[in-house]
Amino acid sequence: MRNCGCSGGSLGGIDILAGLGNLARYSSRLPAPRLVLSGDVDGSRPGVGAALTAFGWEVNPTDVGVRANAADVATVADGVLVITGDLGGPEHGRLVRAPPTAGIAAVVLLRDATGAVRHRNLLPIDRTLPSVAAMLARFPDTLTGTLVADAPASACAACQPAAQAAWVGSRHAHALESPLPADRTDACIACHATATPDRPTPQWTGGVQCSTCHQGSAEHVQALGTVRTSGVVACAQCHDGKHHPSFERGAAWSRIAHGR
Repeated sequence: MRNCGCSGGSLGGIDILAGLGNLARYSSRLPAPRLVLSGDVDGSRPGVGAALTAFGWEVNPTDVGVRANAADVATVADGVLVITGDLGGPEHGRLVRAPPTAGIAAVVLLRDATGAVRHRNLLPIDRTLPSVAAMLARFPDTLTGTLVADAPASACAACQPAAQAAWVGSRHAHALESPLPADRTDACIACHATATPDRPTPQWTGGVQCSTCHQGSAEHVQALGTVRTSGVVACAQCHDGKHHPSFERGAAWSRIAHGR
């Protein structure tokens, strides 16, 4: 399943993908399992595919394809075709249904001498599997902005102390603590920190501040509350299917419920 480039969290990790080869060789009676990456293997992190080849992975081999539907079977002359959409018909020896669920999942196949798939399984790539730190070392911090110690949410305390207290005790307030150093990138940081757009250079404040969700917060604070905020952003902006597959809005709100 597609890798967005993150190394940690519910997604799994590129460091775990790096260790999957050793795990497969250890746990399988097959002498040389193949590890195949197909499709957009880099996601938002250029170089992931190339780095994983050093750990035994093949990138987009011609005998494995990933397509949206089974009608494209003719485009893979000989090999396995992984279907991420509707299979639309009977099972086939070369077709593998891989529902596009969230996070990373390896499609584990056992093929016989004729090439037909005899067994298939989805293996979630998560933190229960071994990690290879050397993989993360290839992707150092590339954050282009500066992390600052501002706490914009403190400006809300005077008028909304209960809401601010709820925020202080929430995981939103500590969101910057969860990404691994390899994920201090512009693409990843946007969900773990709050941008300060009115500075001469890009700056980020750690944590998901009130202004991240409540649009128009700056104008609201500057006007001492006489200008209303203009709404909230969708939770799925960060809690999307790839990064937080188990997210349930109702249950999540019960943990951060706040008001005046």
